Amino acid sequence: MKYTSPDPFNHGTTTITYNPVTETEVENLSSVVKRGWGVDTDSIQELSAGTDKNSNNFRIDSSSGSYVLKWSHIGDPAVRKLVNQVIAYNGSKEIHVSTPIPTASDLTSFSSNHQGLFCLYRFISGEHFDGSRAELVNMAQEVAYLHKALETMPAYLQYDVRRLKKPLVKHDRELFERILRTINSLEEKTDSDLNIIKYIDEINEYSKQVSTSDLDALTFQIIHHDLHPHNILFHQHSKEVLALLDFDQILYSQRARDVSFAMHRFVRTYGEHTERKQDTESTMPERAQDFLNAYVSINPLSDKEVKAIPLAIQDEALHRIIVILDHLYINKDTSWSFDLSKQLTLLREGAHFSF
Repeated sequence: MKYTSPDPFNHGTTTITYNPVTETEVENLSSVVKRGWGVDTDSIQELSAGTDKNSNNFRIDSSSGSYVLKWSHIGDPAVRKLVNQVIAYNGSKEIHVSTPIPTASDLTSFSSNHQGLFCLYRFISGEHFDGSRAELVNMAQEVAYLHKALETMPAYLQYDVRRLKKPLVKHDRELFERILRTINSLEEKTDSDLNIIKYIDEINEYSKQVSTSDLDALTFQIIHHDLHPHNILFHQHSKEVLALLDFDQILYSQRARDVSFAMHRFVRTYGEHTERKQDTESTMPERAQDFLNAYVSINPLSDKEVKAIPLAIQDEALHRIIVILDHLYINKDTSWSFDLSKQLTLLREGAHFSF
């Protein structure tokens, strides 16, 4: 029987596109590149993939070559420097990363008044995940090598990550209970409230199960924490990994969390709903087994870590659901409400990843 592949949400696009930017943006970004790195810009284009909007990455073409300019979401120079140091360390260990180019002042980023921090990288011509088993296996092995490298980082770097980046052990059950009380106390409930209430008991049951698990007893180390299909570049023909991107979310947490998150997002991105429609007859459990086999061939996991994979997937989804509900009910901010149904789907899918 033909298996229907899942909706990859915004990660089913392989091809990277280049969009024009306004004259004002060209002027501003050209000034940043010139002042920061002494590079004269010939053209600037915004990089995007699929439904990604408001990208913070720009392709810079110049007489000295092609670059990617990243408009950093991290506004704290100390954290930005730390992330760039972690990237550089992994590059020194032959992990496929794109190391920031030093500025004219020999810094890892350039601060522009009223605009924030910027980093410049050499442009790598690749594409995002195509859904194939070949890329899935190659990616799993690269993540295993990454974890081995992160584990050997100098003590001062590991200390700074733990000091500057809040650790994540489990989703915030206490905050969730506070949100539950807030929802239950509403005198008048909107249609949006009623829709959320339909699922709140289900979310609560998952939360209880994960909260009473022993995820905090698993192996901890520095992790990437954002390994999804648009944060990896692949070679179009060889299917090899060209670069792991965007280390901005690094933190100290369970190694199994990083494995589980990456496995889930890459395993579920394939089939009829993706650009390349790869591996259409497969199931998520089959692809998950291939991912796990490839990872442990490089970096073994304990039996406890393997058994914890579905719980770690559910914990990650719960963490994101609670962030959304916190915005909605505590901070009165509806900007992330659209993502709730996606996270509910990811939460339920965790059960498919038992080994």
